[in-house]
Amino acid sequence: MKGLDLSQVKFDAKSNKFDLGIPLFNPKSSTIKTGKGADKLIGTDYVHGDFGVGVLLGAGAQNINSVIASADFSGSFKAAANGINNNGIIKTQQGRDLLKGTAISNISAVAQTVSEAIAIADNADTNVITDAFASIKLKSTADGIDNSGGEIYNGQGKDGIDGNTFGSVAAVATARADASAIVEAIAEAPVSDGVTAFAGAFAQSLAEATIIARGINNKNGLITTARGGDTITATATSSAATLSQSAAFALSTATPGNQAAAVSVADAFAEVEDKAIAIDNTNGEIKMGNGKDSLTGEASGTNSYGIFGGYIQMGDGKDTLIGEANGSNSYGIFESHIKMGNGKDTLIGEANGSNSYGIFGGNIKMGGGADTLEASSFGGDVNVNMGNGKDFVEGFGDAIINGGDGYDILSLGSYKIEQFDNISFGANNNKVDFELDGITMNTKKFEEFSFDNGNTTLTHDELYDQLMLVL
Repeated sequence: MKGLDLSQVKFDAKSNKFDLGIPLFNPKSSTIKTGKGADKLIGTDYVHGDFGVGVLLGAGAQNINSVIASADFSGSFKAAANGINNNGIIKTQQGRDLLKGTAISNISAVAQTVSEAIAIADNADTNVITDAFASIKLKSTADGIDNSGGEIYNGQGKDGIDGNTFGSVAAVATARADASAIVEAIAEAPVSDGVTAFAGAFAQSLAEATIIARGINNKNGLITTARGGDTITATATSSAATLSQSAAFALSTATPGNQAAAVSVADAFAEVEDKAIAIDNTNGEIKMGNGKDSLTGEASGTNSYGIFGGYIQMGDGKDTLIGEANGSNSYGIFESHIKMGNGKDTLIGEANGSNSYGIFGGNIKMGGGADTLEASSFGGDVNVNMGNGKDFVEGFGDAIINGGDGYDILSLGSYKIEQFDNISFGANNNKVDFELDGITMNTKKFEEFSFDNGNTTLTHDELYDQLMLVL
């Protein structure tokens, strides 16, 4: 989709609004200043690939071998969408501004057209098919806002940066993300060397597929908001296909020759992994400034990350930072270095999946104030310092947590005292270590401990006395 080059736009001091349903991009050498009004830069991108089906059907009288070897054919296996692509500098300056990017990347086809395309491909030389697919790596990527290497400055005011993406790879019978169409078409096609070669080559391409959705891609980038109640939100969803009942039936009733070919494609689809990163801050930096700010990243995919890496400074004020992820391998907040600043701050890391961590690795400094930190679990030896104030922490896992000065409370969530393999005490600073299933959480400077969802609450001394009685 053709985009709007922001370097060619003249901005005035009034409210500038660009919401044209197309992508926005800013070249590397360009610095954009939108002025003092309530500005809105909204970019939208949708890119669709079809596994080469459209190219094959449009071949007409062309030599089919040349068509399969063409750049148009290989290009249909790739789809990259960017709502806003900033390689330069964007300054929204004063005013209630909004920077929003939405990207959809999709690779899919319809059962009937897949069957027609396979019939055409059957006339091609099997060596040409194999050679063409050997260089094709199926790839679907979507970045709501791509600020990798770029800089974004939001001036004073209640500003918002919003990146939403949905990335999917699928061969579908309907509009859903479903691999059924290709598998079903191969299973029902007449047995031939061409169909077998097509299926094998296609499966090989899928084996190295890339599916990545990023709400905000801030790799090596900088995002800064000035004073004011600013908001940064990002969502990312990625998905790979599964088989429908009709495809499974076609697979089970196929002739032995076609069944083997169709199974190779079905197995390849089953192994495709996708990745969703709401905020990819690898080697990047986000500075929120003073004020009641919020930063939220929500991701859903097989491998998902709410907030990934980098440095984040929330500034002084009552700030909120949330990283949420859902998927087989999920991390709410992953290997990030975070400073929340002074104020009554809240930080939440939540992840759901068979291998999931609410907060994994990195360093977190909550600063002064009555702060709250909640994690569905800790991992990666994350280091947390709660700072001065009456703080509250909830979670268990591989972590080092310092409650800091003030009357601080540590909740072990649903865990009961007797569930831990060992609870040991140090000589100074209310040091307590909790051990369970080979995992140790080191804590100090907590005055109160909560177990069993709050049903058991003990001060440090009461916990010590109770455990000594057991011994």
